[in-house]
Amino acid sequence: MSEEDLFSRRPMGMRMAMIVRQWRAVIDDAILDTGLTQSSWTVMMQLHQLGDNVSVSELAEVQGIELVMANEFAPELELPTVHIDNLTAAFNAVNYLQELGHKRIGCIAGPEEMPLCHYRLQGYVQALRRTGAIVDPHYIARGDFTFEAGGQALEKLLSLPEPPTAVFCHSDVMALGALSYAKRHGLRVPQDLSIIGFDNISLSEFCDPPLSTVAQPRYDIGREAMLLLLDQLHGQSVSSGSRLLDCELIVRGSTQALT
Repeated sequence: MSEEDLFSRRPMGMRMAMIVRQWRAVIDDAILDTGLTQSSWTVMMQLHQLGDNVSVSELAEVQGIELVMANEFAPELELPTVHIDNLTAAFNAVNYLQELGHKRIGCIAGPEEMPLCHYRLQGYVQALRRTGAIVDPHYIARGDFTFEAGGQALEKLLSLPEPPTAVFCHSDVMALGALSYAKRHGLRVPQDLSIIGFDNISLSEFCDPPLSTVAQPRYDIGREAMLLLLDQLHGQSVSSGSRLLDCELIVRGSTQALT
């Protein structure tokens, strides 16, 4: 029996993989809505949220398996990809803070090696440059997408001679860490400091104050990625490159106009 025949006889779950960094539970639900069961699609690569880009060894592990990348963008891999425009989403979030009158806007960025963090940082930089503001690297602090990192990054920003009046965070988790740090050190949010996050995780709606954030269409990302996999499995040609989905800026109680 040829290698091609052997491959065609594999269970469907052994013939495809989705590369995804976050939101496994949400994407699981989206996949089930396509009509597949857990047992029939089982192979999904869950990459660490932190760390380097997809490695050669990870790709080798699924050699011969259909691949789609969800919620991440690594053009060098030349894979079909479903994600949002992180640069524009970040630009809009920072532009909203500028419209509120904030001029000293800090950025709590994620790991430098992650492509999505690169694009979110570029959105922050472009929003500042559009208004003629100087991009001061001291107003950029990095973290690793943890609550603790958000608090530590805000501590660094608040130690500046002229601390920011608003902070854009690359994730809700770091934003919530920053929010906790600010409140524990006597700052009122949003009266003394406006904070905006990214992702719209469930907790962002129920913290005090509720967190302004960028909402990603997590369910839709999972569903569209799975449909691309199914197209490949059914013999359809699926081109590499991005499928961009819309995101939404959600304004809640953690941001207000500068007074």
